[in-house]
Amino acid sequence: MDGTKEKKLTNKDKLFVQEYLIDLDVERAALTAGYSKSMAASKAYQWVRDGKVKPQVFKAIKKAMNKRAGKLEITANKVLAEYAKLGFLDPRKFYDNKGELIPIHKLPADVAATLTGMDVDEIFVGRGENRKAIGHTKKIKFTDKKSALDSVAKHLGMFIERHEHTGKDGKSLFPDLSDADLDARIAAIMAESREK
Repeated sequence: MDGTKEKKLTNKDKLFVQEYLIDLDVERAALTAGYSKSMAASKAYQWVRDGKVKPQVFKAIKKAMNKRAGKLEITANKVLAEYAKLGFLDPRKFYDNKGELIPIHKLPADVAATLTGMDVDEIFVGRGENRKAIGHTKKIKFTDKKSALDSVAKHLGMFIERHEHTGKDGKSLFPDLSDADLDARIAAIMAESREK
C-alpha cells in the first residue's frame, strides 16, 4: 500500500452505484444520485471506467457486478457458448424430415434459444359465412449469425482494429508546426475544453 487511506463511499456514491447497476446508464444514475448535470455528463463516465478517478465507486461497481454474475453463473465461457449457438445455427434444425416447421415447444433448447420471433398468417378462401381457413404461413426470425460470429471472432482476436495516429505514409499530421506550436495548440484545446 502507498499509505493513503482508502475513501469510503458517500451516500451519493452508494446511490450512484445502486442506480448504475439497474441499466448501466451512467448519466441517469449520476443525476438520480443527486450529482449536477455537468458532473453527470462528464466525470461520471470516468468513475465506472477508471479505477483511479473514484476508486471507491469503481470497486463497488465491480464487486456488485461480479456478485451478480456469480449468482446468475454468468461466465465468459457461457457467453461465448451462447454466441457460438447463434453463430453456428443450422436453420435446417427448425424443420422435420418432411420439411415441416417443428412446433416451438418441440424444438431442441439450443435451437429454440436462437429464435427472436415468429409470425403466423392464416390463409382463407371465400367470404362471410362461407369463409374457410385453408392453411397458414409461418415465418420464423432468428438472431443475426454475422453479428454473433463477429463477436466470437473479436473475442478470439481474429480482427485487429487499426487506429491511425499519423498522417499519410506515417508522417506527422502537422508537418509544418514546430514543437512549440504544437504545445501551444494543445494548451489552447485543453483550455477550451475546461471552459465547456
